[in-house]
Amino acid sequence: MKGHTTSGVMLLCGPFFVPFKDKRKVSQGGKQMRLNGETKTLKDPVALSDFLTQEGFSDKRIAVERNGEIVPKGEYANVILSDSDTLEIVAFVGGG
Repeated sequence: MKGHTTSGVMLLCGPFFVPFKDKRKVSQGGKQMRLNGETKTLKDPVALSDFLTQEGFSDKRIAVERNGEIVPKGEYANVILSDSDTLEIVAFVGGG
């Protein structure tokens, strides 16, 4: 039996690491999206530039990733957020 226990454990742990998307709608009629790991509700379709303003972000010194892809700053007004979008916003901070 020596050496056989590890392969059984790895086989049992495998399914726990399968990612999935939760596409359930919000009961209030809004749409759910994720912002930096937190769930946000969108009541109406909104452009990324407007959403950033609503959330208090300045478009200077930030980078936005939408569904795993970097959004160029020039496209913020053209990107309409939808349900099941995932945004990661990183703010650059100077210091010493």
